[in-house]
Amino acid sequence: MVGSLSAEHRLRLIDRLASCASLAELPDRVLGPLAEAVEASSSVFVEFADRPGQGATVGRRSYVGERPWSLDLYTERYFRIDPLIEPSLALNWNQADGTSACVTTLPAAGSWRDGEYGRHFLRRCSIAHVLGILVPYRSVLGRQFLCLGFHRPQADRPFGAAAIGLLRQFAAVIGTMLSGIAAREAASVTGAVLERTARAGSGYLVFDQDLMLLHAGGSATADLGLGGAAGAPGVADGYSSLLGELRQCLLSIGPQPGTPPLQLSLVRGAGTAPVRVEVETVATASGRQHIATTSISGRARDLAAALARLGLTSREIEVARLVCAGHSNPEIGRLLGIALRTVENHLRSIFAKAQVSSRTQLVARALP
Repeated sequence: MVGSLSAEHRLRLIDRLASCASLAELPDRVLGPLAEAVEASSSVFVEFADRPGQGATVGRRSYVGERPWSLDLYTERYFRIDPLIEPSLALNWNQADGTSACVTTLPAAGSWRDGEYGRHFLRRCSIAHVLGILVPYRSVLGRQFLCLGFHRPQADRPFGAAAIGLLRQFAAVIGTMLSGIAAREAASVTGAVLERTARAGSGYLVFDQDLMLLHAGGSATADLGLGGAAGAPGVADGYSSLLGELRQCLLSIGPQPGTPPLQLSLVRGAGTAPVRVEVETVATASGRQHIATTSISGRARDLAAALARLGLTSREIEVARLVCAGHSNPEIGRLLGIALRTVENHLRSIFAKAQVSSRTQLVARALP
């Protein structure tokens, strides 16, 4: 069947793929039709994301087939040793731009087949042959690999040139569709994040509806002690105690979209100023997300004084404050209503006056 798809059938399939507008539609519009086209017994979508303080983790996922439990098993125990995915997770995440989709197959031979992944996962799930497509994507909120996988059991033949070629024909459409969904997901919270972190010295955290930390920026990682290795003081399993306290508050209160923002105060330790946290819950295409803004009393005042000592103009101070809050040049332009080139010109002047050559050096100079 793979090699006998008519031109009309391929066009209908392309239209169906392109019409997918959300992750909820993936099983019916993408996974099912593609699995049938390449004669797969099951298919899966998995989002791999670069999470603050955790590295590569599994995000959202979907499955079509007779063993839905296999997806939970994979995400809980085996994705890090998947020979199809592991090389991609080792790539430079900064190259994830959504412009290139990679079609690949699980090698027919390898030591992994007799190892933990082959013996305890693939055989248990009756999977012998895997065909995948990997789409790297990066938004202002984070970096992801968006992956589709198609499976055949041992009794079936491996995926051949016809199936691989068919998936390659659809690669551009699949890449555009998946990156478009990811972009819309990011856009649903980006505006709120920008508006809430425009004040100097603030940071932000974005949680999904299951309270998984999706993104962190600005001063939030320092405020809550994120980014330390497991076992380091104040860090347990990649999370600080303050982050755990914040998640527990959200779990107990259960805020919903449209409700007033939560106002919380987290105590960092004796003799230190508490972290003020404001949490707003917004609706997204995949459910809801919680946007938390962090700040510490006195930081904005200290930053303003430091920038004034550098001899910056009032507009340059506004730009520098947003740089210190973790915003990119396009975000600064949007917040201040100025062109990107104007932001870049201001930054050149700021760097010269501060005698620095990078944003990191500027932040270190302004917030010692």
